[in-house]
Amino acid sequence: MAAPSSKSLTPPDPDQPGTDPSCAVPPPDSNEPATLVNRPSLLRDQPIPAIIPPAADSIVGRLTDIGSSSSAALTVRNPGERPKPSVPIADRPIPKPAADTPAKAKEDTKPTLRPMLRVVRGEIPGQPFPVLDGKNFIGRATPDKPMDIDMTAQERVEQVWVSRQHAVITLAGEMLIVEDLNSLNGTFVNRVRIYPGQPRVLQPGDLLQVGTVQMKVEV
Repeated sequence: MAAPSSKSLTPPDPDQPGTDPSCAVPPPDSNEPATLVNRPSLLRDQPIPAIIPPAADSIVGRLTDIGSSSSAALTVRNPGERPKPSVPIADRPIPKPAADTPAKAKEDTKPTLRPMLRVVRGEIPGQPFPVLDGKNFIGRATPDKPMDIDMTAQERVEQVWVSRQHAVITLAGEMLIVEDLNSLNGTFVNRVRIYPGQPRVLQPGDLLQVGTVQMKVEV
Protein backbone atom coordinates (compact mmCIF):
# COMPACT_ATOMS: atom_id res chain seq x y z
CA MET A 1 0.00 0.00 0.00
CA ALA A 2 1.45 3.25 -1.09
CA ALA A 3 2.19 5.81 1.53
CA PRO A 4 0.19 9.03 1.38
CA SER A 5 1.79 11.86 -0.51
CA SER A 6 3.52 14.46 1.48
CA LYS A 7 2.03 17.12 -0.75
CA SER A 8 -0.93 18.98 0.82
CA LEU A 9 -3.65 21.14 -0.67
CA THR A 10 -3.13 24.87 -0.76
CA PRO A 11 -5.61 26.40 1.66
CA PRO A 12 -8.01 28.88 0.05
CA ASP A 13 -7.67 32.59 0.65
CA PRO A 14 -10.75 33.74 2.54
CA ASP A 15 -10.21 37.35 1.28
CA GLN A 16 -10.26 36.30 -2.37
CA PRO A 17 -13.82 36.96 -3.78
CA GLY A 18 -15.50 34.49 -6.07
CA THR A 19 -13.69 31.39 -4.70
CA ASP A 20 -15.01 28.47 -2.86
CA PRO A 21 -12.82 26.36 -0.59
CA SER A 22 -14.50 23.25 -1.91
CA CYS A 23 -13.20 24.03 -5.37
CA ALA A 24 -9.63 23.37 -4.46
CA VAL A 25 -8.12 20.93 -6.96
CA PRO A 26 -5.13 18.89 -5.84
CA PRO A 27 -2.16 19.63 -8.05
CA PRO A 28 -0.68 16.84 -10.16
CA ASP A 29 2.61 15.31 -9.38
CA SER A 30 4.43 18.56 -9.82
CA ASN A 31 5.91 21.23 -7.74
CA GLU A 32 3.03 23.72 -8.51
CA PRO A 33 0.63 24.40 -5.62
CA ALA A 34 -3.02 23.65 -5.85
CA THR A 35 -5.19 26.34 -7.49
CA LEU A 36 -8.66 27.54 -6.81
CA VAL A 37 -11.40 27.49 -9.42
CA ASN A 38 -13.75 30.47 -9.67
CA ARG A 39 -17.44 29.72 -9.53
CA PRO A 40 -19.35 32.61 -11.04
CA SER A 41 -22.50 30.60 -10.80
CA LEU A 42 -22.53 31.34 -7.11
CA LEU A 43 -22.89 35.06 -7.89
CA ARG A 44 -25.67 34.42 -10.34
CA ASP A 45 -27.52 32.36 -7.81
CA GLN A 46 -27.62 35.24 -5.33
CA PRO A 47 -31.00 37.02 -5.14
CA ILE A 48 -31.18 40.46 -6.84
CA PRO A 49 -32.66 43.18 -4.64
CA ALA A 50 -35.94 44.51 -5.99
CA ILE A 51 -36.14 48.20 -7.05
CA ILE A 52 -39.24 49.66 -5.46
CA PRO A 53 -40.43 52.93 -7.06
CA PRO A 54 -41.18 55.79 -4.67
CA ALA A 55 -44.72 56.24 -3.62
CA ALA A 56 -46.90 58.68 -5.57
CA ASP A 57 -47.50 60.75 -2.45
CA SER A 58 -43.80 61.38 -2.01
CA ILE A 59 -43.44 62.50 -5.67
CA VAL A 60 -46.34 64.93 -5.33
CA GLY A 61 -44.86 66.24 -2.09
CA ARG A 62 -41.51 66.90 -3.76
CA LEU A 63 -43.14 68.69 -6.69
CA THR A 64 -45.12 70.83 -4.24
CA ASP A 65 -41.94 71.74 -2.37
CA ILE A 66 -40.22 72.67 -5.62
CA GLY A 67 -43.16 74.76 -6.78
CA SER A 68 -43.41 76.62 -3.49
CA SER A 69 -39.69 77.35 -3.27
CA SER A 70 -39.27 78.39 -6.88
CA SER A 71 -40.09 81.94 -7.96
CA ALA A 72 -40.83 80.95 -11.56
CA ALA A 73 -44.37 79.92 -12.35
CA LEU A 74 -45.01 76.62 -14.14
CA THR A 75 -46.81 77.18 -17.41
CA VAL A 76 -48.28 74.63 -19.77
CA ARG A 77 -47.20 75.17 -23.38
CA ASN A 78 -48.35 73.49 -26.51
CA PRO A 79 -45.94 71.17 -28.30
CA GLY A 80 -43.58 73.17 -30.47
CA GLU A 81 -44.32 76.48 -28.77
CA ARG A 82 -41.24 78.49 -27.91
CA PRO A 83 -41.02 79.84 -24.37
CA LYS A 84 -41.56 83.57 -24.06
CA PRO A 85 -38.90 85.56 -22.19
CA SER A 86 -40.14 86.92 -18.91
CA VAL A 87 -40.10 90.69 -18.48
CA PRO A 88 -39.10 92.04 -15.05
CA ILE A 89 -41.75 94.10 -13.31
CA ALA A 90 -39.48 97.16 -13.26
CA ASP A 91 -39.07 97.04 -17.08
CA ARG A 92 -42.74 96.58 -17.91
CA PRO A 93 -44.28 99.60 -19.66
CA ILE A 94 -46.62 101.69 -17.56
CA PRO A 95 -49.99 102.16 -19.27
CA LYS A 96 -50.69 105.75 -20.14
CA PRO A 97 -53.97 107.35 -19.05
CA ALA A 98 -56.57 107.76 -21.70
CA ALA A 99 -56.42 111.03 -23.54
CA ASP A 100 -59.11 113.57 -22.90
CA THR A 101 -61.96 113.67 -25.33
CA PRO A 102 -61.94 116.56 -27.85
CA ALA A 103 -64.96 118.11 -26.15
CA LYS A 104 -63.26 118.08 -22.75
CA ALA A 105 -59.98 119.37 -24.16
CA LYS A 106 -61.83 122.21 -25.87
CA GLU A 107 -63.64 123.03 -22.66
CA ASP A 108 -60.37 123.12 -20.69
CA THR A 109 -58.69 125.44 -23.21
CA LYS A 110 -61.61 127.83 -23.34
CA PRO A 111 -60.49 131.22 -21.97
CA THR A 112 -62.09 132.39 -18.76
CA LEU A 113 -63.80 135.79 -18.84
CA ARG A 114 -61.82 138.30 -16.77
CA PRO A 115 -63.37 141.71 -17.47
CA MET A 116 -62.03 144.95 -16.13
CA LEU A 117 -62.75 148.69 -16.25
CA ARG A 118 -59.93 150.92 -17.47
CA VAL A 119 -60.10 154.66 -16.80
CA VAL A 120 -59.98 156.76 -19.98
CA ARG A 121 -60.96 160.08 -18.36
CA GLY A 122 -60.12 160.97 -14.77
CA GLU A 123 -57.30 162.11 -12.52
CA ILE A 124 -55.42 158.82 -13.07
CA PRO A 125 -55.96 157.74 -16.70
CA GLY A 126 -55.18 154.11 -17.51
CA GLN A 127 -55.86 152.82 -14.01
CA PRO A 128 -57.46 149.34 -14.22
CA PHE A 129 -60.22 148.08 -11.96
CA PRO A 130 -60.70 144.30 -12.19
CA VAL A 131 -64.26 142.99 -11.96
CA LEU A 132 -64.66 139.94 -9.73
CA ASP A 133 -67.41 137.34 -9.64
CA GLY A 134 -70.61 138.57 -8.03
CA LYS A 135 -71.38 142.17 -7.14
CA ASN A 136 -68.81 144.96 -7.46
CA PHE A 137 -69.88 148.30 -5.96
CA ILE A 138 -68.73 151.58 -7.55
CA GLY A 139 -68.48 154.74 -5.40
CA ARG A 140 -66.28 156.58 -2.92
CA ALA A 141 -64.80 154.61 -0.04
CA THR A 142 -64.90 155.79 3.60
CA PRO A 143 -62.89 154.53 6.58
CA ASP A 144 -65.84 152.48 7.80
CA LYS A 145 -67.11 151.38 4.38
CA PRO A 146 -64.63 150.19 1.72
CA MET A 147 -65.58 150.13 -1.95
CA ASP A 148 -64.83 147.51 -4.65
CA ILE A 149 -64.22 150.12 -7.36
CA ASP A 150 -63.15 153.30 -5.55
CA MET A 151 -63.44 156.56 -7.52
CA THR A 152 -62.07 158.81 -4.75
CA ALA A 153 -58.67 159.38 -6.39
CA GLN A 154 -60.18 159.91 -9.87
CA GLU A 155 -61.96 163.22 -8.97
CA ARG A 156 -60.74 166.50 -7.61
CA VAL A 157 -61.58 167.32 -4.05
CA GLU A 158 -63.35 170.57 -5.05
CA GLN A 159 -65.39 168.81 -7.75
CA VAL A 160 -66.96 165.55 -6.57
CA TRP A 161 -69.69 164.05 -8.75
CA VAL A 162 -69.54 160.37 -7.75
CA SER A 163 -71.89 159.31 -4.96
CA ARG A 164 -70.77 157.25 -1.96
CA GLN A 165 -72.53 154.19 -3.42
CA HIS A 166 -73.06 155.13 -7.04
CA ALA A 167 -73.64 151.91 -9.07
CA VAL A 168 -73.06 148.17 -8.99
CA ILE A 169 -71.58 145.82 -11.61
CA THR A 170 -72.46 142.12 -11.37
CA LEU A 171 -70.40 139.39 -13.06
CA ALA A 172 -72.56 136.28 -13.49
CA GLY A 173 -70.71 133.67 -15.55
CA GLU A 174 -69.88 135.46 -18.81
CA MET A 175 -72.47 138.20 -18.36
CA LEU A 176 -71.55 141.64 -17.11
CA ILE A 177 -74.47 143.78 -15.85
CA VAL A 178 -74.44 147.35 -14.51
CA GLU A 179 -77.21 149.03 -12.50
CA ASP A 180 -77.53 152.50 -11.07
CA LEU A 181 -78.08 152.74 -7.30
CA ASN A 182 -80.16 155.95 -7.33
CA SER A 183 -77.09 158.15 -7.73
CA LEU A 184 -77.40 161.98 -7.78
CA ASN A 185 -75.56 162.59 -11.05
CA GLY A 186 -76.54 159.37 -12.83
CA THR A 187 -74.82 156.44 -14.59
CA PHE A 188 -74.26 156.36 -18.36
CA VAL A 189 -73.45 153.61 -20.85
CA ASN A 190 -72.18 154.86 -24.21
CA ARG A 191 -73.45 158.33 -23.17
CA VAL A 192 -76.95 157.02 -22.56
CA ARG A 193 -78.25 157.33 -19.01
CA ILE A 194 -79.58 154.25 -17.21
CA TYR A 195 -81.97 154.58 -14.29
CA PRO A 196 -82.35 152.63 -11.04
CA GLY A 197 -84.13 149.33 -11.54
CA GLN A 198 -83.08 149.16 -15.21
CA PRO A 199 -79.98 146.94 -15.38
CA ARG A 200 -77.92 147.09 -18.56
CA VAL A 201 -75.73 144.38 -20.03
CA LEU A 202 -72.22 145.56 -20.81
CA GLN A 203 -70.17 144.43 -23.80
CA PRO A 204 -66.41 144.70 -24.40
CA GLY A 205 -65.65 148.19 -25.65
CA ASP A 206 -68.61 149.87 -23.94
CA LEU A 207 -67.99 153.22 -22.26
CA LEU A 208 -69.23 153.45 -18.66
CA GLN A 209 -69.47 156.85 -16.95
CA VAL A 210 -70.09 157.56 -13.27
CA GLY A 211 -69.96 161.24 -12.28
CA THR A 212 -67.21 162.74 -14.41
CA VAL A 213 -65.12 159.55 -14.64
CA GLN A 214 -65.27 157.48 -17.81
CA MET A 215 -64.11 153.85 -17.97
CA LYS A 216 -63.88 151.40 -20.85
CA VAL A 217 -65.02 147.77 -20.55
CA GLU A 218 -62.21 145.33 -21.40
CA VAL A 219 -61.99 141.54 -21.37
